[in-house]
Amino acid sequence: MLNFETLGQLSVVSDHDVAIQIMPSNTAAMEISPFMVSIDDDVLADLRGRLERTRWPNLIERTKWSYGVPGDWLWRLVDYWINDFDWRAIEAKLNEWPQFIASTDDYNVHFLHARSAEPDAAPLVLTIGWPSTFAETIPILDRLTDPAAHGGDSRDAFHVIVPTIPGFGFSTPLSVEGWVPADDLWAALMSRLGYDRFFAAGSDWGSQITNQLARRHSDRLLGVHYSSPDLELPNPIPSSVAACANDYLRRLETWMSEEGGYQAIQRTKPQTLAFALSDSPAGLAAWLLEKVHAWSADESSFDKDDLLTTATIYWATNTAASAARIYYEFAHSGVLRLDPGERVAVPTGVLTFPQGAEPNLPRPLIEHSYDISRWTDAPVGGHFPAFETPELLASELREFARPLRA
Repeated sequence: MLNFETLGQLSVVSDHDVAIQIMPSNTAAMEISPFMVSIDDDVLADLRGRLERTRWPNLIERTKWSYGVPGDWLWRLVDYWINDFDWRAIEAKLNEWPQFIASTDDYNVHFLHARSAEPDAAPLVLTIGWPSTFAETIPILDRLTDPAAHGGDSRDAFHVIVPTIPGFGFSTPLSVEGWVPADDLWAALMSRLGYDRFFAAGSDWGSQITNQLARRHSDRLLGVHYSSPDLELPNPIPSSVAACANDYLRRLETWMSEEGGYQAIQRTKPQTLAFALSDSPAGLAAWLLEKVHAWSADESSFDKDDLLTTATIYWATNTAASAARIYYEFAHSGVLRLDPGERVAVPTGVLTFPQGAEPNLPRPLIEHSYDISRWTDAPVGGHFPAFETPELLASELREFARPLRA
């Protein structure tokens, strides 16, 4: 994610026994209902039928990933999707975590709310991006809500809220033009849950939403943490960091020419792509999951069930098209640019990985505009840290937040 300019047939159930703290006044219009993932049998049958009828392209034999997704890799994945993937078992695992729908006049926002048993746990809103789903955060939740069970300190516990960006997964599929101010939705949601002040963390588009929270709701935030530094260049770029900025932009240009094709189309003509993503599950899997190969340091961090959980959620909710449009909307909104001379004063933590979606923004550029209180360059890892390096990510979030807790 460059710094450029029918929920399907799903069921909401009401018998999930989880207490919700409710705030009155200006957040009363946001209604919260318990939610459980339940994809209709007909949707799954249609998916299977489409996979069985996949029309495979003519391919060069033994192609490498440099051409894109190799045919034999995708064929094996589709075969597993048809014959071995157990969606109902995945559903059961997802539904072990309390989930809800927060409804406003304009949006239905899906979110997971994992409350810690620790009385002094701090609230943390955790946002991920494309091509991820909330399922990616499952490996980290226990480590954050119950750190003592994983060799940590109980005083570092969090209540974790994982909202799904509008247009992604189980949040409202978007059918209108325009940028969605998800940071305002997140701020309203946290108020509705009774959290006046909180931490925020994100990666990919989650970094940008977290960044907007820091810029527009700084009085609510104890600190912000980025596990991919998708932040903004200083505006204007001062002479003291000009050489660093020019080097970064050269590396970014090279990356765009070699790896940025997906982004170019999603930023310019996403609706053309939408027809293919909504009609072919094999094509959807190829489009989404090629990025897992390109952006992860070790594919063994993901098994086939992980990959197909992502693909099945996008397919069943028919949100691949609206999720892809986030690139277009942000590119045409102008909201990402820092104002001239702007400095984001919220305490900021950064965790970089060597194998991300694009070149990491260098520390001197970020330090010019952000109040860095913790910076860690991880020796391994990529774009999906909750899957790839869950213990490292959890540890970094705990260490970052420790001196900032209210």
